[in-house]
Amino acid sequence: MTSDSAANLGRVDRLIACLDHSSHLSLVLVLRDDFYSRFVQQERLARWLKRGLVNISPLLTRNEVVSIIQEPAHAVGLRLEEGLVEIILADVLDKAFHAKENERTAGSTVLPFLEFALTQLWEYRQDSSMTRDVYEATGGVAGGIAQWANQTYSRFDTKQQLLARRIFTDLVYLGDEEQSLPESRRRRELLSLFRSEAEQAEVSYVVQQLVTARLLTTSQDTKSRKETVEIIHDTLLREWSLLKQWMTEDRSFLLWHQKPGQSVQEWIVTDAGDPSRPGNDQLFTGRDLAAARDWQTERREDLGHLEQDFREASKQQQEQEERRLQKLNEEAVRQRQGVLARGLAAQAEQLHDEWDDLLQRRVLLALEAVRRFPHAETVQALSNGLARLRRRLVSLVHEGGVTAVSFSPDGNLLATACLDGLIGIWQFTSEYQVSTFTHEGGVIEVVFSSRGHLLATIGHDGSVKVWDTISGSQLASFPHEYRVIAVAFSPEGRFLAAISGGIVEVWDVSSGQFLTSPSVEDNPVAVTFGSDGHLLVASDSGRTVQIWDATRQSRVAGFVHNGHASTAILSPDRRFLATVSGENNGVEVWDTSSGRHIISLSHRQRVTSVAFSAGGRLLAIATLSNIVGIWDLSNGHRLASLLHQEVVTGVAFSPDGLLLATACLDGTAAVWDATSAVSATEENHPRSFQHTESVTNVTLSSDGRRLATISEDNEVRVWDTLAGHQLAALHPPGRVIGIAFNSDECLLVALGQESAVEVRDVTNDCQLAFLSDEDTIVSGALSSDGHLLLTITDTSSSYATVLRVWDVFNRCLVLSLPQKDDVTGATLSNDGHLLAVMSPDSSNAVRVWDIASGLHLSSLQHQNRVTTVAFSPNGHLLASADLKGFIAVWDISNGYRLTTFFSHEGAITAVTFSLDGHLLITASKDKTVRIWPWRPDELLSDACSRLTRNLTLEEWRRYIGDEPYRRTCANLP
Repeated sequence: MTSDSAANLGRVDRLIACLDHSSHLSLVLVLRDDFYSRFVQQERLARWLKRGLVNISPLLTRNEVVSIIQEPAHAVGLRLEEGLVEIILADVLDKAFHAKENERTAGSTVLPFLEFALTQLWEYRQDSSMTRDVYEATGGVAGGIAQWANQTYSRFDTKQQLLARRIFTDLVYLGDEEQSLPESRRRRELLSLFRSEAEQAEVSYVVQQLVTARLLTTSQDTKSRKETVEIIHDTLLREWSLLKQWMTEDRSFLLWHQKPGQSVQEWIVTDAGDPSRPGNDQLFTGRDLAAARDWQTERREDLGHLEQDFREASKQQQEQEERRLQKLNEEAVRQRQGVLARGLAAQAEQLHDEWDDLLQRRVLLALEAVRRFPHAETVQALSNGLARLRRRLVSLVHEGGVTAVSFSPDGNLLATACLDGLIGIWQFTSEYQVSTFTHEGGVIEVVFSSRGHLLATIGHDGSVKVWDTISGSQLASFPHEYRVIAVAFSPEGRFLAAISGGIVEVWDVSSGQFLTSPSVEDNPVAVTFGSDGHLLVASDSGRTVQIWDATRQSRVAGFVHNGHASTAILSPDRRFLATVSGENNGVEVWDTSSGRHIISLSHRQRVTSVAFSAGGRLLAIATLSNIVGIWDLSNGHRLASLLHQEVVTGVAFSPDGLLLATACLDGTAAVWDATSAVSATEENHPRSFQHTESVTNVTLSSDGRRLATISEDNEVRVWDTLAGHQLAALHPPGRVIGIAFNSDECLLVALGQESAVEVRDVTNDCQLAFLSDEDTIVSGALSSDGHLLLTITDTSSSYATVLRVWDVFNRCLVLSLPQKDDVTGATLSNDGHLLAVMSPDSSNAVRVWDIASGLHLSSLQHQNRVTTVAFSPNGHLLASADLKGFIAVWDISNGYRLTTFFSHEGAITAVTFSLDGHLLITASKDKTVRIWPWRPDELLSDACSRLTRNLTLEEWRRYIGDEPYRRTCANLP
């Protein structure tokens, strides 16, 4: 038989024909055992075996081996040297005894090597004798094996030699020297030697050549009926040095490769589609998988596709397990962080009435809480703290410490003064410096005239100077022997009054001449001019503070004071007087017309500056604590704190009272938002509205002042979002499926019937539209302006659900969108261009559609089933909420999830954005509606921009525990 399969088939056909048609033909076929499997593949030949199959024993007795050695030699007249036969027998016969005959035997597989050795003796015979010297010189039977193997191997080309090397090493079981276990032959299925289908033909060819050379032998497995291959004799493992070299060089790889063999086989026979399949227990894990990955990189060509599939399955199982463990770990961390965050938020709220540096601690604790667990409680705690910690709008940087600030009467300019005497006039909104000039010796106060064209400065040396604010030129200078504590311009700017050394002096600004020194009882501490031009002076006697009309030389009002007043100021409208006591760091506020004492404010550290807002409602107080407090004098509440790096030496409100400027020794003059502190009390963020039943829908009026809600009991409530109280409770005659405020701020409700929807203006009690549907209406929604109506219907057609969009005012159908899957809810964007649809399928996806074209734009995947969705006012974002109380906000243009946070303990039933998109309004099964910021990262960034420090190590350990310390705000020391 040859490698030409067509020729082989022809020979088989002719042989069968002879056997079938000739009764005189007897065929004796001698067949090697390793070719038997190929013979039986020819079924027409195999049937003849039944007529006379004789199996020859694979074992040779001693006498049979002696005959094989001697008789051919004797037949040609050759003599074997004495003792040579015994030497050959010792090499050929197995050391084990045959069980039956109790004698040593040889396996028939040794015959090729014996043949090679005897041929060598024949080739190198001496005078018709075969000698022991020649036998030993040629290596005997063992040496013959090695030579025969080397000759066969050398006939292969380079690629075939590589395959031959791999085939031989695949057919060896590695031994263990420590346990005295030698290498041994390994029988394998022929198919297992193929690494891929592409090399099958070439591997088969190499195997066939090695079988022909009698280095390998093949047979058929009795159970599987598959062809197997093995090395012909163990002697080849011991004596072929090249094979031993391969085993040494490849030992690390072969040890690893041999180990998972059984595991791969067990994995193969199990069901690959069953994730719980028993064979999965055999997959690589840990170090084994790492080793498999390394060997695949280094020896990929030596790994079969099953082994690679096995490694890939191992990799996927480990990645799946890692994801599972990561998810469990993340959940455990989330729960731990949630507990810690709630604790931090609670401790932050315990500092509710604390100010100064403890206010920073309060915000820092709340900030850590939000960072760990963005939840309604933690966000509320941070919002509460930030409501009192004001935002710096502008910072004007100076080279030296700033000592005083003052707004121009029109509020467009800000004057600043420094310790080095440098005066700056700023267009503060653009941070542009209009002009500069210098008051030698340093400045402690600056005051604008009523028209803003003049500026008076008080120097440390007791001098008072007047400047032209446009040109920066000095117009007048008024020296004083003692320190000047206060100055004031007359309404038209002609006169300047100053207090120095317990005396009030009045000067003419234009001429620089001293005019008068009005007599005032006690020690003057404040001076100003009334709108009528009269000079008003506040004086302190140690127990009383009095206000004098110095022009008329008459007493205007008197107040009993607790301690000595070191300084005092009058509000811009002269209605209020604030005095500062240096003895107890207290500030007293009085009503100048009635003499009524309004409030006493005590501080831990000395007060450095005070200022009234326009109208006198707010009072700013700076202390040595580096913090400025803003107080609401109408109720005595402290509204906000302004944090600085160093001591604040001056404060001033803008003429409209909206801004507050501060002077700080750190070299900055800052402008702050003052009025937002009035409305931003801790109750504003977030705010809750309580229902008796679970809320199913919410909508906001276009001005943001009213909120409408629907509850499960079909009740519609309208709320005042600023005051937080209920405005109305409505019980429409029908099932409410949608609510909206139209452009006239009228409340619209959509009432669903079996196959129709009525849209009513409940404000004016009139019907706007009655829309009939051909299918049963399950639910629906109105667009934010009430112009469009969305209905979700059950249908008897092949589609599970049909979404329809209606024009309410024109009473017509805009879009019909059949859905193959069930739909649990849908919503429209404010402009009516987009539609978001929720389905209860396994993907938990929200699908976004373009209404005009009916095209599917994107799918947003969720972990839990989505219960409600809402578009942002501009239609760029989508908020989605789920059964577990989590809210996600998405960028619709790219499908990117911007944030995820926890809002309610129960399933969220409704969500909507505020008009500016910065707040989310959520309703839940917990029967509450909440309004709160949806961007925790913005809150965190905002908080860090307002703070001036991080938690100390001591505070960290006290509140957070053993967690490694890190800075809460990276931008702060």
